Amino acid sequence: MLDSIERTLDYVRDKAAAVYVPEPAAVECLATTEAPRIAFGQPAGRTVEMSAFSDCFVISDYGPLAFTVIARVQELAFTLLEEEGVLCRGGIVEDRLHHSHGVAFGPALVRAHELETRVASYPRIVVEEAFAQRYLTWEAQIQQYVQAPPAAASVLSGLSYPKLLKRDGDGCYFVDLFVPIPDVVPNGWNLDGVRWPRRFRRVRSRLAERLRETASNGKPDHLAKIRWLIARFNEGVGTAEFRRRVCNIEPISI
Repeated sequence: MLDSIERTLDYVRDKAAAVYVPEPAAVECLATTEAPRIAFGQPAGRTVEMSAFSDCFVISDYGPLAFTVIARVQELAFTLLEEEGVLCRGGIVEDRLHHSHGVAFGPALVRAHELETRVASYPRIVVEEAFAQRYLTWEAQIQQYVQAPPAAASVLSGLSYPKLLKRDGDGCYFVDLFVPIPDVVPNGWNLDGVRWPRRFRRVRSRLAERLRETASNGKPDHLAKIRWLIARFNEGVGTAEFRRRVCNIEPISI
């Protein structure tokens, strides 16, 4: 389990270098530390800080756009589900915090912990309202940029930008785990027609297995939580865009 988590952390660190970020912005998420600022796929030599203690991860970032923070958290949670069947709950905030050499403290960590323990409830990563609104504004700007890009980004023309946040029934924004993020390649974006179907099929198997286990343990609160996550999975794989861009995957009966 620990080996798998270490591999996951390494993968997310490596993955960050491929995130497309056309503009700079100030972000602190869960903590603060130096983090990459990436323009047109090129990292500027800074790194994200990640720590693990007990059953918690702390991921910190400042300097990059909100997308890089949310994308890293999404990839980590998706990979833990895919590789180990681990369900993640968490919070993303923007605030002050020291995070260096495994030591993290400050209001950002406190507020993120409060979101996770008092608000998230289900296996979801809740994003504070102000931070979510900033991200959504930026996302809309990027969508316009993609639809009518300048010459430097013409390779992105006509592509739709991944929407990583959803608003739940209680009004909270959360990170949608079931949106495949394309990689940046020299001639545009690549969704990798082999990798993503394989990953989503593994996630489907993990969720179905967790549902069977939870249904037999006699704990209705646990069953409600896994059903919530499966409903989000079914929504994600059930869209016409997912079927067109990735593959056809049967929903899980709940």
